Amino acid sequence: MKTFLKTLLIFFFSLGSTFFIFFFSLRFSGFSTDSLKAALVKEQLYTNALAAVEKQVNSTNTDSAEDPLAILWPLLKKEVSPQYLQKKIETLVDDIAAWSTGKSNSPPTLSIQDLKEKIMKQNRQVISTLIEVSKEVRKQQEEAIRMAKESGQTVPEQGKLPAFDLEKILNSDFTLPLGQYLTWLKLLYFFTHTGLYIVGGIMLAEVILIMALSGGKKAKLRWIGFTLLFGFLLNIFPFFVVSAGAKLFLASMTQNGSSIPLFAINILTSLVNPFLAHYILNMQISMGVALASSILAFIASVVVL
Repeated sequence: MKTFLKTLLIFFFSLGSTFFIFFFSLRFSGFSTDSLKAALVKEQLYTNALAAVEKQVNSTNTDSAEDPLAILWPLLKKEVSPQYLQKKIETLVDDIAAWSTGKSNSPPTLSIQDLKEKIMKQNRQVISTLIEVSKEVRKQQEEAIRMAKESGQTVPEQGKLPAFDLEKILNSDFTLPLGQYLTWLKLLYFFTHTGLYIVGGIMLAEVILIMALSGGKKAKLRWIGFTLLFGFLLNIFPFFVVSAGAKLFLASMTQNGSSIPLFAINILTSLVNPFLAHYILNMQISMGVALASSILAFIASVVVL
């Protein structure tokens, strides 16, 4: 019975070590708001984003009078520069970081109220026109969805929400609350910080139980050797899966035919690579220490009196 319990504890210790190394690497990978801002500037996000909007407006097949973006963009184009966009995004990044880490209780919000005031000075009727257009777009979307359902076709997902979101923004002071969309960031922060200590505490308790269930010094050393050796063996698979899988995933996105813009892929790569390098290094060190320690434990179990 004791052997079965110790074997079970060894398995969960080894499994926990995989999560412990992952959480440790994620927390201490060097990622920060400054590194994110630097990546956005390096890949010229703000210039590329404005160019993408310009391209979308110019390539649309719909009547410009029926396209809210086509109506709004000529007015926004005069006011929105890469520098303006950078200032707004970097402020938003700081707000998101403060909220997700618990330093602020105010959910992050993207506010471009100053743009609304400038647009109103150029054309006071444009907001009411956009609201009417967005309502009409919403009706068309609802009708298309209804007809698709009646004919048994797949309901198109693209285009359902923009009209609702745009109408909400237009009726407000050009303020977009983002907290409800970023709850996962709070959970990620909780797991990477609290999870590290929880998993570490459980692993320590498992080692203590394994030693308590063992007999004399030789048995304790032998079981510690088994624990570390099994931890080394169990982590070989996730080590290769995470390191090779992440590289293959990033490489596949850069292939021809990807719908993701190249600058977005480069930003993602610049954020993932530090974590990946940190994870690989931590895993290599941990596996090396575990293997060496298990060998020493087995040797000690033989020579100890």
